[in-house]
Amino acid sequence: MDEFEAAHHRPVVVIGRTIATKLFPEGNYLGSEVRIEQQPFRIIGVLRERGKKLGNDLDAKALIPMESMIKRFGNWEPAIVVKAASPRLIEESKDQVIQVLRARRGVPAEDDNDFDVVSPDRFTEIFRNATAATAAGLTGIASIALLVGGIGIMNIMLVSVTERTKEIGIRKAVGARQHIILRQFLVEAVVLTSLGGSSPWRSPRSSSG
Repeated sequence: MDEFEAAHHRPVVVIGRTIATKLFPEGNYLGSEVRIEQQPFRIIGVLRERGKKLGNDLDAKALIPMESMIKRFGNWEPAIVVKAASPRLIEESKDQVIQVLRARRGVPAEDDNDFDVVSPDRFTEIFRNATAATAAGLTGIASIALLVGGIGIMNIMLVSVTERTKEIGIRKAVGARQHIILRQFLVEAVVLTSLGGSSPWRSPRSSSG
């Protein structure tokens, strides 16, 4: 795709490897015609294979000249992808892009940008905020579950102690100390909690005996 084809609004397209494989499994795609929103475009090339990233297929795309896009599908808000020469130059490149766009779009010095510049750090911040919100929600749900479970176990142990007052009295009469009795009920509470937290499902093999 060159400047001549773009300037003359030629209906040409460069497709990704995934699209080429699905539409033309035999490989005869150059010069063939495909339709984008019912508009015919002639294939003039295939993009270099890039694979997948974060679950997105980077080869499932088609590129057409901007002039052809505006002519056939109307005006739209373009997105320009800029790659810095080095990760250390991201902020410097971002400032240069802002300066160039402001000059090209004629934005006065006292006005704010009428465009948006998104950097990888911004996506990282969005992901971090979403993860923090999810973690906070899960922590709240887990805290409520632990509180409800603790109240249930407390009621069960209270009933157990109330019904076993005679046993406790006999043990104290024969010399059992208070911390030993307390340890016994603590062990029972731990065992009850462990059994309550274990999975109630059993495999067919273990339940068929």
